[in-house]
Amino acid sequence: MNRKPLYIFLFAVCFMVSCEKLSDPNPNYTYSIPESEQSEFVVSSLEAEGMDEALIIQMTNLIIREEYKRIDGLLILRNNRLIYENYFHGYSKDIRHNIYSASKSITSILIGIAIEKGFINSVNTPVTQLLPEYDSFKNPDSRKDEITIEHLLNMSAGLDCEDWYQHTEEQMQQSNDWVKFTFDLPMINDPGTHGSYCTGCPVTLGRIIENGSGLSLVEFANKYLFKPMNITSYKWHIMPDGKASGGGLFFLKPRDMAKIGLLMLNDGIHNGEQLVSEEWIKQSSQNKIKLLGPFDGYGYLWWKQAFVNNIETFFADGNGGQHIFIVPSKELVIIFTGGNQNTGVGLQNFQIVNNYILKAIK
Repeated sequence: MNRKPLYIFLFAVCFMVSCEKLSDPNPNYTYSIPESEQSEFVVSSLEAEGMDEALIIQMTNLIIREEYKRIDGLLILRNNRLIYENYFHGYSKDIRHNIYSASKSITSILIGIAIEKGFINSVNTPVTQLLPEYDSFKNPDSRKDEITIEHLLNMSAGLDCEDWYQHTEEQMQQSNDWVKFTFDLPMINDPGTHGSYCTGCPVTLGRIIENGSGLSLVEFANKYLFKPMNITSYKWHIMPDGKASGGGLFFLKPRDMAKIGLLMLNDGIHNGEQLVSEEWIKQSSQNKIKLLGPFDGYGYLWWKQAFVNNIETFFADGNGGQHIFIVPSKELVIIFTGGNQNTGVGLQNFQIVNNYILKAIK
């Protein structure tokens, strides 16, 4: 995999976050094992789970000194145990954080559940068949009828939609119906041939879940995912049509983000219950297509990246430094929340993972 673009970004981030080193205070962080509450997590120590405590302390001091900018929360779980948990800037484990587009990856899980339960036939089902409320769309093109669930999951629908460079998401948010806005766009590529980051894709997937199940997206997620995982405190973004968005701006507590990470690490199993199939986790975490940007690839609304020594990860990514990293080979889940929206500073998390957390593994 080509990691050069990522490392170029990381070099730039390193420069940005180290500019005021000489004036920083000298913190003296002392590591402590995370709190254990209501058996939600098994807790353990860094050393007990094979992590270098001194290196993690060094990392934490850099965060406290703001050499790594505006990190609000950081959790590390290894071997299914919570071994590190820290919050900054007034945040705590009890405060929900906007995870932005990291919630797209949760929409992927919900689609996997919907398929397994028979509400959707398969990833190969054409999308327009699942949107009977629309008689037609603007910019008619026969290729729109070829767009499948899988094309929405890996952002390869072929529509003229690009959030990062064309600001399509901002235009969509000005419309009254985000699904119709998305499918009204012209086609510029054959489905499946070109990746383009488009929030309208998971938004449409949310509608498809509703149409197939007869439940609202909120009801479906609560019944089949959140309630079984004892995730009780969250907040959806509500679109102008009154429906919840599957595309982002979702508030979740960091420990609940960690539960999502452990679900993915453990092949869809939570507390002995198979909530989503092992095959879905496998497909979601495989490279399906390359999107513009520094990362290696993209699966089913999950990103892919290899780190030091070719350690493979897949992760959920949200504006400002919201991340759920899963490192299967190291039995590791890493959670970040941050406040670096609409900047490149959120990429500092990759440097922290690469230079501290992975290197701390003995």
